[in-house]
Amino acid sequence: METRTILITGGTSGIGMATAQKMVEEGHHVYILGRNSEACEYLVNGWKKDNPAKEYGYFICDLLSQKSILQAADEMLKTLDKIDVLINNAGGVFASRELTDEGFEKTFALNHLAYYTLTAALLPLLKKGRKSRIVCVSSNSHLQGKLEWDNLQGERKYFIMSQYGNTKLMNVLFTKALAEKLLPLGITVNALHPGVVKTNIGGKSDHVFFGAAWKVFSMLAGVSVEQGAQTSCYLATSEKVEGVTGKYFSNCKESKINPLADSLENAHRLWEITEKLTGISYSF
Repeated sequence: METRTILITGGTSGIGMATAQKMVEEGHHVYILGRNSEACEYLVNGWKKDNPAKEYGYFICDLLSQKSILQAADEMLKTLDKIDVLINNAGGVFASRELTDEGFEKTFALNHLAYYTLTAALLPLLKKGRKSRIVCVSSNSHLQGKLEWDNLQGERKYFIMSQYGNTKLMNVLFTKALAEKLLPLGITVNALHPGVVKTNIGGKSDHVFFGAAWKVFSMLAGVSVEQGAQTSCYLATSEKVEGVTGKYFSNCKESKINPLADSLENAHRLWEITEKLTGISYSF
């Protein structure tokens, strides 16, 4: 298998850590983006000890902050020669509507704006990669997602799982728009559902009954983080998806999407809104 340079966001825990570990085991050069320097250093030092022939590293970033994303990207542009695979993995959800220091609703900022801004900033490195790929972790929660153009940041109403599903729908729309724009460059972009992974995401709800029900469901029906990482790894390195772009996968197979996500008009509209909110335009 060809050795690739791979960057994974949220690489110190959960699906992200499992994905990073699998990529290390396959012999790739792996870099992770995380908030905790001690956690990052612990993982990277272990990889270097086990296989000093490969390159490993980390960058510190708070993905809730546009400023932090751009600072981390600037460091990567100075440090790395190229990126062959960018895995936008980090995500989450907040129980109630909270704003970042920059004035964005936090779930929207983490799940959508971070994907948009980080990918834009790292495009110069992706252009230098060989048959570069971008992988966006979404969720089947997007199937229940809605596009309320006047409520993208929960301005009118906010419910934890509605906002989660809506932002995961945005991941699929971002994938669709970006895939179209990157076709001339030969860079592919695909989104995925990792499965119902054993996490406590629904347990963050301030609706007691809902939170308890989600916790029981995920513990009983959920898959391990290693299983949850399988489709990310497949899209990152498998020869079977070389040249495939703008698609949505589950269990390493192309899967159905929300009809709202199958609209270029919706994808373009969300792109334009995001461009205005962030003030960041892509340089293709």
